Amino acid sequence: FIGTIGMISSAAGMLQILGPFFLEHFAKSKKMLIIMRAFLWLFNVVFIGVIPLFPIKHQTMLTLTAVGVVIANVLNTCVNPGVAVWHTQSIPERVRGGFYSLFTMTNSALVALITFLAGLLVDKFDSMGMQYYGLLLLRGIAALLCVFGVAVLVNVAKAGTFSVQERMDMLWE
Repeated sequence: FIGTIGMISSAAGMLQILGPFFLEHFAKSKKMLIIMRAFLWLFNVVFIGVIPLFPIKHQTMLTLTAVGVVIANVLNTCVNPGVAVWHTQSIPERVRGGFYSLFTMTNSALVALITFLAGLLVDKFDSMGMQYYGLLLLRGIAALLCVFGVAVLVNVAKAGTFSVQERMDMLWE
């Protein structure tokens, strides 16, 4: 099953060849991008996270998880090209190279650190015989981060209509 999930992700990633079709529509509609990104994040975190709570057979849970992963990966493939263009357009050209260098470097380090800390948290719950509660706690934290991420995207969408000083002020609101 684990191998199948990995292959599903790879196959969905191949759909990026259709990216230009999605890009044409979504890059111009920030509101639609935000709605789709919010749906994707919440679907991925909430729906897939609560499947084990459903009173259904184990095999059906695995099938639902696989279907959820397919839907999440296909949505991600549709949304990401538009988000990438939107973000590129919102970063001034003179600082774009430095921004992406810093982003790539810090993103990798933060993903590794957060994965390590999440593993420690789940291990702590596992040592108490409560591993599923640890995973639910992580899903809850992820859901809060989704809400925060959507709020950030909304502020980025608004940023195009504000002066630099107003944008800086928004960071501290």
